[in-house]
Amino acid sequence: MKTVSLMDISPFLIFLFAYGCSASCSVGCLNGQCDKTTQYCSCRDGNYDLKCSSRCGAGCLNDQCNKTTGFCTCRGGYYGPRCSSKCSVGCLNDQCDENGYCTCRDGYYNYMCSSKCSVGCLNDQCDKTTGYCTCRDGFYNTICSSSCFPGCKACSNSKYNCSTCTPGYWSTPKMPCRHTCNSNCASCITENNCTECKAGFYGPDCRHKCSLGCLNKACDQISGLCHCVSGYSGALCKERCPSSCNVCITPENCTQCVSGFYGKTCKTPCSLGCTSSECDIITGRCDSCREGFFGENCEPEYTESVSPTLTIVSTVSNVIAVLVVLMIGAVVLLQIRRSKMQTNIEDPNVPMRARDHGDLETATQQMELYEDLRHDDGNGENNRHYANINNINNPTYQG
Repeated sequence: MKTVSLMDISPFLIFLFAYGCSASCSVGCLNGQCDKTTQYCSCRDGNYDLKCSSRCGAGCLNDQCNKTTGFCTCRGGYYGPRCSSKCSVGCLNDQCDENGYCTCRDGYYNYMCSSKCSVGCLNDQCDKTTGYCTCRDGFYNTICSSSCFPGCKACSNSKYNCSTCTPGYWSTPKMPCRHTCNSNCASCITENNCTECKAGFYGPDCRHKCSLGCLNKACDQISGLCHCVSGYSGALCKERCPSSCNVCITPENCTQCVSGFYGKTCKTPCSLGCTSSECDIITGRCDSCREGFFGENCEPEYTESVSPTLTIVSTVSNVIAVLVVLMIGAVVLLQIRRSKMQTNIEDPNVPMRARDHGDLETATQQMELYEDLRHDDGNGENNRHYANINNINNPTYQG
């Protein structure tokens, strides 16, 4: 087989292969058609130059640009002759002119709003041209980019040149705003001379805790007085209301009871006969009664339907009452008898022998006989009575 060398190939064929058949139209050419010699073509939308090989700028409106120069009308947020540059993020509403100049949003400055906001500028506001601003607490210099010493609320020219202290710090002439207040002070003149306490503390040195009964654990920073939460009372809210009392003026004067209780201290339970557990806080009166109960306080009806427990309690109470009456009667009778015996013993008209024997009945008979003698009927009956008296005094007398 004969070998073919480049010297054997026609120079025309080499030119045709290199510059003709191997060359293709740009993807930007309309319908993929171009001049086979120059590759010049008509451009499809979004491309420009003689061969349509360049893309229109990303900011061109509707992706349309001049097919020769690439110049276009910019959509929002872009600028430049071919709209290839984005407006600065600091531009208000992302709008800028053809040179990129814009009105700055808060926190940015210079003509293109490309410079941000010192962090020390108050409310993120600064001069839109120079960046100068009013400093917030703890910063200084014209653009408020330098920090004051931690204890300084405001300083100038130097981080240590403090004019006022941040809360929690205090000054001496040689060490302004370098000293800390005690841990309970929000601000102070000296360590323990507080001008403001942290929440939950009170007193000149803020070392006293507000009562647990204080609403939101907050109290007057001088006196400790506060509004009480439910269940506490007193000026300092340190007194606990009774467990069945929600709100009280003092532990002995409740103004709101737990459901189911009433009375000045809320310790008396509402009647079980109440339809609901609620009753009048003062009288205990129920709105309505359950079946088997009656009256304002819904007391149980004492009938056969009353429970055995109530019947037993009632019976025992009656028995105890009877026994008490009998005991009192027995004591009274005993006292009367003793009183009579004492009277007979001391009466000189009762014969001594009867008194000596302690025979109350004999003594009584003798007294009756003596009375008869004192009223003699004139018939000598007194002698008979006298004889009877002697017989009575005789132990062997049979009547």
